[in-house]
Amino acid sequence: MQERCYGITFTGPVGGGKSFYACCIANALIDRGVKVLVTRLSDLVRNRVQDKSAVMDLHDYELIVLDDIGVESATQTAYNIIDDIYRARIPLIITTNLSLSQLKESNSIEKQRIYDRILQRASYPIKVEITISRLDIARKNAKDTQDILNEEALIKE
Repeated sequence: MQERCYGITFTGPVGGGKSFYACCIANALIDRGVKVLVTRLSDLVRNRVQDKSAVMDLHDYELIVLDDIGVESATQTAYNIIDDIYRARIPLIITTNLSLSQLKESNSIEKQRIYDRILQRASYPIKVEITISRLDIARKNAKDTQDILNEEALIKE
């Protein structure tokens, strides 16, 4: 996939595990010595705008994972970063709450320019369905906490 510059687009609702799956792939590759960057496009934009002298060289990475595509502002800086990744032929894994059709048919020409390049590098779409949501985990944690507190109250009595 690296030789062909292929990547993955994880789509689906909030809390469905897209970031988890992307990070699992990143961690497995890091364990094999692959240089991987996991970040958000908005963070790359902010870093580039705030301190131009400290711009990280994206060319140092063999894979870039961009989390939560679709929440960033479509700025010239965002486009330039994506274009740099595109021209360097760095494979991408992206996560997004947007559907593929929303990415492909954005009303904004600025976002269309960004998403067109992203989808060419992260060309294999995987729709992630909710298996367990953060709300389910929070409910379980609240119940566990209540059980622990009840046990502590019994011990003190």
